[in-house]
Parts: sequence; C-alpha cells; structure tokens
Amino acid sequence: ELISDINICFAVNTEQGLIVPVIKKAQAQTLNEIQEKINKLSQRARGKNIEINEITGGSFTITNYGTYGGTYGTPMILPPQAAILGTGRIHKAPAVINETIVPASILPVSLVFDHRVVDGAYAAGFLNLFLSLISHPHRILTYLV
Repeated sequence: ELISDINICFAVNTEQGLIVPVIKKAQAQTLNEIQEKINKLSQRARGKNIEINEITGGSFTITNYGTYGGTYGTPMILPPQAAILGTGRIHKAPAVINETIVPASILPVSLVFDHRVVDGAYAAGFLNLFLSLISHPHRILTYLV
C-alpha cells in the first residue's frame, strides 16, 4: 500500500527526555511553514503541553545528535515508523578530492530503516540524494520545484 501523506518526525530534547513531534502532510507545506511548525512543536514539547496527536502518526524521523557533540551514532527506529536519519557534528577531516588530500567539513549521517518496509537499494538511493543535496544546498530549492 502506497502512503499518500509524508509525516516527518523530529527529535526534541526536553527535561523529560526525547520527544518526537510530527509534521503531518509535510509534502503539502512550504519550507517556511515546516520551520514554523518545528519551532511551535519544539516549544510545546519543551513546555510540557504537547498533545498526543502531535507525537503520533509519523513515518520517518530526523534526529541531530551533533548538537550535543556527538559525531557518529546509530539512531533507533521508533515503531511503527519506517526509518530514522541521524546527523552528527560537522567536523574537519582529511578528504580526497581530485586525487589530492585536503581538509574538508564532514557531516556524518546514519540511516536506519526497516527492511520490511523499505528496500535497501531505495534507502541507499535516498541517502545518496540527501548527501548530494546537503553538499550543494542551492540544489534543494531547484529539486523542490
């Protein structure tokens, strides 16, 4: 069965631990609307006044353990979701570009997915697209059009 709505979750650190609010029907919203919802839901989660319908119904989570100094990690899928994308701390490291070793900014990412829901080849394709877009942010706008 094909899922028609894209319900994206994001992890919010609160005094009670991680809360994972959901941006429902993300595909029908602009980037500005999504950012406004992230701000609103984060504030509600930290203020202990988030409602159950605001933390259920997600299919994919994004978490950023890099804001707390973590570089690499393996995030856990929150059932019944299909996958979670984790990002670590951006750091400088040697990279080979055009056969030359140069300093580069590295963003470690982890994609954990449920093979019962997502084929590994599609997950790898998604991760490659994500890395391509994040490496060239101007492409995000042209990709969304």
